Amino acid sequence: MKDLLTGILHSLPQKRPSLLFHGKARELPPKESYTPLAASARDRITVIDGGSAPILLTPGACILFVRIVTLAMDSMLKKTIGKQEGFVAVTLDNQVIVRFLPLEGAAETLFTLPADEIVKEEQTLLAAGNLARRLLELRAAAAAEGLLVLDGSLEGKNPPERSALERLRTRRLLALSKTTATLSRGSFHAFFANAPGEQWYVPLETAPVWSGFARLAPASRHVFRIDSFSDPSPLLEELALWCEDPLLPGYPYPLVLVDQLARVSEDERAALRTRLAAAAGKEWSRIIEDESALDAHGILDRMRF
Repeated sequence: MKDLLTGILHSLPQKRPSLLFHGKARELPPKESYTPLAASARDRITVIDGGSAPILLTPGACILFVRIVTLAMDSMLKKTIGKQEGFVAVTLDNQVIVRFLPLEGAAETLFTLPADEIVKEEQTLLAAGNLARRLLELRAAAAAEGLLVLDGSLEGKNPPERSALERLRTRRLLALSKTTATLSRGSFHAFFANAPGEQWYVPLETAPVWSGFARLAPASRHVFRIDSFSDPSPLLEELALWCEDPLLPGYPYPLVLVDQLARVSEDERAALRTRLAAAAGKEWSRIIEDESALDAHGILDRMRF
């Protein structure tokens, strides 16, 4: 068996390291494309992240609990934390209608879209709810100060998201993706081999946004995707001083902290669902029947043949 597998592996065509970016295979950038980074003085940083948990999902409606956290840290590591929590209610009536019901403040309609305009890798109403969380994150970003760092990318996949991102175009803004499927075929090794030093940035695109990869700490074994509305190199030199956490060198510590603060735990989700059931009263039995219509795939996934 070992000889058979070895033979198969040796028969595979040998290809140069490449990457998949925006659905297209590309050659790795040449050495001259890299910009060395030298950490500058630590200044105020603001990071924003959101957490959510589905409380109810039926063929015609979805309710999520969302938490948006804004964390500001100054050069002395003093923290200022802002938080917004509430429910996102998604209904389907010819179009997808999404409303936000904050725990404090008035309810509002966030957006209305045809279902086919929601880019999704999940059930349509759940995808719309997660888009609502994203829009609330971008709204919080518009009110923040200092170097602004978002978790994710600056890709606008639909009109509401593109409009929200456009309002941030003049800000000192970086978006950092923890995970990416763009690197393949030995690309990580090639990225490091081509690099000019221990900390660097290399762009892949400069329009409509700057998008590329960076290594932000000498001890880091990771490269992260970085998006910005202009050349991010000066901002990355500011960010580098926030990337010295020994548990995950190269990743900004404030993003680690805001991720923890924004998460909605399973215990919270269960408690919120219990409150929703109590509020629904006798209607809860009918709602559960509707919800079970979407759970068939989950049952099949749990079955063993």
